[in-house]
Amino acid sequence: MKAITAIFIMSISLYACGSRHIPMPTKTYGAEATGNGRVLVAYATRAGSTIDIADSIAFGISQQGYCVDLVHINSIDNLIDYSAIVIGSAIRMGNVTPEVKRFVKINKEILQTKPTAYFIACLTLHEDTPENRAKVKDYLIPLREMVTPFAEGYFAGKMDYSKLKGFDKFVAKRMVKAPEGDFRDWGKIREWAFDLRP
Repeated sequence: MKAITAIFIMSISLYACGSRHIPMPTKTYGAEATGNGRVLVAYATRAGSTIDIADSIAFGISQQGYCVDLVHINSIDNLIDYSAIVIGSAIRMGNVTPEVKRFVKINKEILQTKPTAYFIACLTLHEDTPENRAKVKDYLIPLREMVTPFAEGYFAGKMDYSKLKGFDKFVAKRMVKAPEGDFRDWGKIREWAFDLRP
């Protein structure tokens, strides 16, 4: 059976993402030897919310018999060995992070040869309305123009003001007035990961 490739874009709102000074874990889930293939879950984060979601997705995919590597997007230097690629990103001012755009642009040719899925987790979706979902979908337009996905997922993010500093904190609280709290729906996240099958 042909293995999935999922480009998984998790976007968390700029203000749900915060500091760059947090540990960037690398993990592997699942057996080394598997008939289903090896999957890469790459992520870009600001305050750790994206890491947590990427980790849940990686574990969920591994439960289907895949070997899954969870790696920060700036630490990836080889895609050839992967039969699936998942990318997670924070959203900054309505855009995926520069490192995600750069990664997709640089690797566009190889990514176009594999099935691709995008995932967005965004604080905007703390109210999951049709209007908010339509708005969030537009964040993926630059990536869709480079690599067309076979699936997309949209999930609420997290806001923790204690992880924001300086101007980011001022904008989040005073200008955007982002609601504080963890709005991530882990059941929905795990279900989406499990549905990423050949």
